[in-house]
Amino acid sequence: MKDAFFNSFKLSFKSIILFSLSGIFAGLLGMLTCYSALKSLPSSVVVPLCSVYPLGSALLGMLLLSEVFSWLRLLGVILIIIGVWLVR
Repeated sequence: MKDAFFNSFKLSFKSIILFSLSGIFAGLLGMLTCYSALKSLPSSVVVPLCSVYPLGSALLGMLLLSEVFSWLRLLGVILIIIGVWLVR
C-alpha cells in the first residue's frame, strides 16, 4: 500500500528541487519581510498584519485556483478577522 502511494507521484528530480527551492524562498521572503517591517513599525501593527496570511491564501485560492467555498472556510476567515481586531 505504501509503495502504491509513493508510486502514484511521478516527480522528476528537477521537480523536487524546484518545489524545495520555492518553499525555501517563499518562507525566507515572508520572514525577511516581517522582520524588516518590525524594524520600522511597532509590533502592534506588524504582528496582526503578518498573521493575516491565511486569509490571503484562502481568498487567492478561491479566486485563482477555483477552490470550493464552504461555510467552514467562511468561519475561518471571520475568526481571522476577529483575531486581528482583538490584537489591535
